[in-house]
Amino acid sequence: MSRPGIVQDLKEYLASLKQHRSGRIAVHLRISGLERHLKQQSYRIAAAAHLKPLIDKYSARTFTLENGDIFLITNGASIANINNTLWNLRDEYKESSFLQSVQFEPGQDNVFVGWYPLEDRYDLLMEVVGALARGEAAPQVSSAGNTVSTPAAPRSVQSGSGDGSFSRRPKMIKLLPIDPPSKDEKTLTLDPNLFMTISKALHGVDVAGMIRKQTVAVRTPKGDQAPVMVHRFIPIDTVFEQLLDGAKLIPNRWLVGYLRDYLSDRILSSQPNLYNDGSLASSLSVTSGAILGKAFEPFCRSLGNQSRSTVILQFDIRDAISSPSQYLEAVALATEQGFRTSIAGIDVVSLHWLAQADLNANFIKIEFPKAPMANWLTKEIETSIKRSLDHNGVARFILDCCDTEESVQFAQRVGINLFQGNVISPVTI
Repeated sequence: MSRPGIVQDLKEYLASLKQHRSGRIAVHLRISGLERHLKQQSYRIAAAAHLKPLIDKYSARTFTLENGDIFLITNGASIANINNTLWNLRDEYKESSFLQSVQFEPGQDNVFVGWYPLEDRYDLLMEVVGALARGEAAPQVSSAGNTVSTPAAPRSVQSGSGDGSFSRRPKMIKLLPIDPPSKDEKTLTLDPNLFMTISKALHGVDVAGMIRKQTVAVRTPKGDQAPVMVHRFIPIDTVFEQLLDGAKLIPNRWLVGYLRDYLSDRILSSQPNLYNDGSLASSLSVTSGAILGKAFEPFCRSLGNQSRSTVILQFDIRDAISSPSQYLEAVALATEQGFRTSIAGIDVVSLHWLAQADLNANFIKIEFPKAPMANWLTKEIETSIKRSLDHNGVARFILDCCDTEESVQFAQRVGINLFQGNVISPVTI
């Protein structure tokens, strides 16, 4: 079984390829069948690193399921290209007794690898993914198209079991030049050394699995609510939780900016599926550096026939302030390609002095302060906010970080009807 969100993303991505199957090959790597110690995070990172050349060269997409299984969909890679990568990946798991008897033949299914050339086996792959979506185990299929039984997981034989065999302690090897922080450490400071550690770890991680969603909705004063777009982003906290074993982090605003830039580039490189039910628009967190980088052009191609006007690229105010010329260049490039843009991270109080027209964005996300309203809201400030909204077009504004009904009521009082936050819709996978 796997997280419904990941499986649903995989299913939607495959559906988008139904008319574009030529030259695409999907591979199912059954990592879940390996011994327990080979499913640890360090081995997952190493596996992702082995697959990265296919991602970079052939615009491949990976979907990592909760049980560790990986679905890889390539575009233009030959069976030989993929098989060479699988051989290298097999060497990573050379300690596995499960794989010792497995023969890796190009394009041939075995208990570890399932091959699905989309031109020939698209319907079969959709059946497999459909089974996963229903919470069933994915059937294994032989090269002849027949379902075979799932092999039992390897049994660990303990010493003294009476059969003369003994258990061998797995040999731990250093897979990447990473010095992970101690698990005993509960609070960490994001300094340059830790930043380098996180960056190296992310180099081999499938960041698509970190992407989260939250719906932006319109809500009327009567309480009626309707979704208008789905925002996709990678929460920094999610990165820290997955890579630092849940340790709390003391942030550094400048290094976090560099980290956001790196994540944005990786998000574009992962070519996320931006299709939504009900033809809702999609919003995606990006940075100026990523839009002006090498990943943007392949990202644009990956959208296929999807209308660019339904995709909103969201920048952050810190991005615009730290490098205004780069921000304006990135917005101009995105607009030229047909995308709409938004800018986020603006404190609502700043509306009485910030010139939104200079930000060159179609939508402006303002944040409701975390401090008690009595500490920052005066009659003068509220009047100034209303004037600014009216002057710049209130329909452009979205109130972000709506975690209380109080924030929604304030926004409606000043004329805002678009909202994002936990009180409107929770963050989902």
